[in-house]
Amino acid sequence: MTSDALPLARAAAALVTEHDVTDVLAHLLADGQIAVGATAAGLLVRSVRGELEVLTATSHRASELEAYQAQQEAGPCADAIASGQPVFQSGADRLAERWPGLALMFADASYDAVQAHPLRWHGQVLGAINFFHTKPLAETPELLSIGQAFADMATLILLTPHEISGSDIATRTRQALMARTVVEQAKGVLAYQRGVDVEEAYDLLLERVRVDGVSLSATAADIVRHASRTE
Repeated sequence: MTSDALPLARAAAALVTEHDVTDVLAHLLADGQIAVGATAAGLLVRSVRGELEVLTATSHRASELEAYQAQQEAGPCADAIASGQPVFQSGADRLAERWPGLALMFADASYDAVQAHPLRWHGQVLGAINFFHTKPLAETPELLSIGQAFADMATLILLTPHEISGSDIATRTRQALMARTVVEQAKGVLAYQRGVDVEEAYDLLLERVRVDGVSLSATAADIVRHASRTE
């Protein structure tokens, strides 16, 4: 397991046991800060009243920056929440130009780059994680991917219930098994139609999922449904 995966593995392990949400998020934020090479990090969430509030931060300076963004609804974290998309900016001058209200705070903290990642759940944005860097850096797919992974995990931590009833567990398990049955049927259909073995048929199924951008179970159901119509 890579060093980047270990913090996410620890957070995932916490979710399947009794846990304190605030404590798990604080540790996740600190781990995310290390993973992206940041100096500090903060987490803003939108309250039930629709207001932005600071949930946790790894330093007092980061907490102050997050609080200002919450009050003014301006800054990288606030922008990520408003747009639902990652935000990145590097260079002291560009930071000041983009968020003039934060210019002095960025300068006092010696922050030269920021990245913010939204906490997204089925089209709804719950908040955002902000990472602060003391050195300019390049915006890379890897950096954004790692940052977003921590934001996604934070979303799961916030929304995972402490208790799930036995009937809910049984229902979810049954649904997963039913979906798996459809996938196996789709593999058989593709193997027959294309004259290939089941292993290659599964590869073809995964390729169609990738190209169409639809879930595996939905793609499999469509293949089976279309085959039944043409029989």
